[in-house]
Amino acid sequence: MVPTKAFIVLAALAAVALGGAVRRDAEKSGSHEHHGPSFMEGLDDATKDKFHAIFWDRSLKGEAKDAALLNLATASLTPEKLAEFKSHQEEWKQRRAQWKANYEAKYAKLSPKAKKAADEIKALWENDNMNRAAKKAKKEEIFKSLTEAERKEVEGLHPHNRHHFEPKFMRDLPQETKDKFKAIWRDHSLKGEAKDAALTKLAQSTLTPQQLTEFKEDMAKMAEWRKEMEAKLAKLSPNARKAADEIHAVWENEDLDWKEKKEKMEAIKAGLTDAEKAELKTLHGGRRGHHGGRRGPHGKGGKSSSESKEQ
Repeated sequence: MVPTKAFIVLAALAAVALGGAVRRDAEKSGSHEHHGPSFMEGLDDATKDKFHAIFWDRSLKGEAKDAALLNLATASLTPEKLAEFKSHQEEWKQRRAQWKANYEAKYAKLSPKAKKAADEIKALWENDNMNRAAKKAKKEEIFKSLTEAERKEVEGLHPHNRHHFEPKFMRDLPQETKDKFKAIWRDHSLKGEAKDAALTKLAQSTLTPQQLTEFKEDMAKMAEWRKEMEAKLAKLSPNARKAADEIHAVWENEDLDWKEKKEKMEAIKAGLTDAEKAELKTLHGGRRGHHGGRRGPHGKGGKSSSESKEQ
């Protein structure tokens, strides 16, 4: 049966559009401070939270969610911001309709086993009674029951976010090799040079010359990013540094889903003064340095202050 409810991919992309991960508007303006849709720039935190709350309300679907957002926008935005909101929503509706049409067309062509897996994964991500780690483990279990061809069928349903957190050199690797790289990145017992050495050893034994060149370029960027981040961390006040470490720990916690991470990170920042919050924002200027500025070029390469002291 073709799924007719909101697809998980649409939810993820909506989170990106309203949650602040998309940088399209910021890139157009050259700003590094605001990463969400333009109509939310400059809004107070309370109003932003109201928009986020509507988005995360899973009891609201499609037109009902759009109507709730419009009501809030009409009540809280200036005429100029309201016009930006309506333009953003119209663009989003068009993209959402196109994504849905593309999904359904691809879904209809899936082999029976791939279609069953796609349904199971969709139901899995809509299950509010499981945490992120459990969902991820179950998803991997589903994927392991598929052949490589069937897995590619399922992954092909969402080509726009398939490589979202993958370095370029990894994109054409077999899943088994990708998993080996990810295992090293996620091994928190490996620090700094030891982690780099493990990654390099794996790269030299598994990558083509072109992929190895791309890998080395990524490693050079990571080294540069670390140097920049060390300099920024060294300038933080004790409270801001402590908050950065706590936010980093939350971000690394794979037992938490996106909403739980956001809530915990916001709670940490709520305990800071405006000056200390401004200090944390200085970390955002680094490459992909969100969520306390601690993420490295490969998504989880940032170091805590304890790691910094060890090296």
